[in-house]
Amino acid sequence: MAVSLTDPAVGDLSSRIRGGLRWKFLSETTILISRIAIAIVLAHLLTPREFGIAGMVLVVANLVVSFADLGVGNALVQRRAIDDRDRSTMFWLSLAAGAFFTVVGISCSFAIARFYGEPSVKPLFMVFSLAFVLTSVSATHRTLLYRAMDFRRLELRNVAGVVAGAAAGFAVAALGLGPWALIVQSLTLIGVSTVLLWLLVPWRPRFVFSREVARQLGSFGIRSLGASLFTISNTISDKLLVGRFLGATPLGVYTLAFNTVLMPLTRIVVPIGQVFYPAISRLQDDHEGLGRTWLRMNRMVVAVFAPLMLGILLTAPDLVPIAFGDRWAKAIPVLQILALGSLAQALQSLNPAVLQAVNRPATALRFSIATFAVSLLAYAVGLHWGVLGVATGFAVANTILAVAYGGLTARVIRVRFLVFCRSQLGVAQAAAAMAAAMLGVSELLLRDVANHELRLLSILASGVGAYSLMLVWRAPAVVADARQFIGRRPRADGVAPPAAGNSR
Repeated sequence: MAVSLTDPAVGDLSSRIRGGLRWKFLSETTILISRIAIAIVLAHLLTPREFGIAGMVLVVANLVVSFADLGVGNALVQRRAIDDRDRSTMFWLSLAAGAFFTVVGISCSFAIARFYGEPSVKPLFMVFSLAFVLTSVSATHRTLLYRAMDFRRLELRNVAGVVAGAAAGFAVAALGLGPWALIVQSLTLIGVSTVLLWLLVPWRPRFVFSREVARQLGSFGIRSLGASLFTISNTISDKLLVGRFLGATPLGVYTLAFNTVLMPLTRIVVPIGQVFYPAISRLQDDHEGLGRTWLRMNRMVVAVFAPLMLGILLTAPDLVPIAFGDRWAKAIPVLQILALGSLAQALQSLNPAVLQAVNRPATALRFSIATFAVSLLAYAVGLHWGVLGVATGFAVANTILAVAYGGLTARVIRVRFLVFCRSQLGVAQAAAAMAAAMLGVSELLLRDVANHELRLLSILASGVGAYSLMLVWRAPAVVADARQFIGRRPRADGVAPPAAGNSR
């Protein structure tokens, strides 16, 4: 089937956003459920130490996509128009970068194993380094689908990769190969995804390389890459410190808890931003439309993410024994603290895309450096109290940074920060009602009930009911967005309706 790589027209952005969000919702829900199931199965097949050793390697997994294209993918999406010279130049840049970082990874594997004091990390890291070159081969194809907002093919490819990775991981774990299960799972996902992107996208690179295009893409891309690297470094520095100073078993506990709260963030919030970026790149000269869209998408993020994190926070004492087993009891308080920090982190998730879309990658870079410095300090201080201290540092740092980053982004796109706060008020009231209902059921009705399954279902049911009712009452705009999302009342008047109370 032919694939159109034509840029979406501004007048078509509304339907493209709705279609993209539908496909993202379907695929990310499938992937989220799959990853939860994978985590549960592997938690029973692997020990906390084996999880920790794999975590020492996979701590760099988030670097793979950024390093594989040097940030020029974002530059290609942001450009007003592109031609085949741009595409081919990006392909050869990405391939060179991927090959380079694969060699670097293999060369550094011994030093990384010495850093952790775990010799078994060396062969794991050497093999996982292949992820860089595997990802780079399809980086341009992924970017072209992304720019065209063809999320259907992007998401079908993603789901297929996750399913194949899960099957490979289970097989390796069943053979008793411990941490290799997680390494093989990740590489299989990347390999299947790469093959499918080449099958789905008809474009093929030419033997063309333009220094002028490379300079133009590189100027934007290096700043974008720098921002991404500092952001990713922020997400891995806590695990590096825990692994280095506290050991493999505490890292296993921390990694399991962190991945549990990270999955909703990466499978729900980040995908919303992925739909958001190519759309607002077409709106980069329309600050008013951009501001309305930013307010609306942030409200959607909070409306989806807040109940998930509150659910994890308030059900963790029952959720962890059911899902992972009693040997993971030490992860309960860590999970609860990280859930609070993850909610604050979600509030920042769309801001880098906004700054890059309006050609302010240097601003995003400067804030990412500040974010890294604040977070690293918080983690270092928290180490004195073990994994609980590091988790608390994560929560405190992200709460401070969410307010600062929100204010900065609002100023850049000329939205008053008070307007941003008011746009979240209804969702915050619904979330507060949810927390009150869950705490009431847990402490007043089920305090003496020992059955974890009964407690979990009862507490969740009360929370979902309270949240849904309050959302209808206090945040009707969210309900209207949901109806539009499922296609009941499509709009024909632009990308996003004005947020309530939005005055400039």
